[in-house]
Amino acid sequence: MSRILINWVAKNKLEKKEIDSLSLEGLKYLLDKTLDDTQIPFATPEFDVWEYAFSKSYKKSYTKRNAR
Repeated sequence: MSRILINWVAKNKLEKKEIDSLSLEGLKYLLDKTLDDTQIPFATPEFDVWEYAFSKSYKKSYTKRNAR
């Protein structure tokens, strides 16, 4: 099952959206699996993956800060 997810994410570029169902934990899992299990290159360039993760982290911390 993870192979299907890895292939799908590898072929489709990650996009920063307001509503996104991929969690940071999910992204980490997919990147770990891709590194360990396959040599499939991501459609998303490395810098864009970093920017995507940074954007999600910022939104998560901003939401927590405003919830207090």
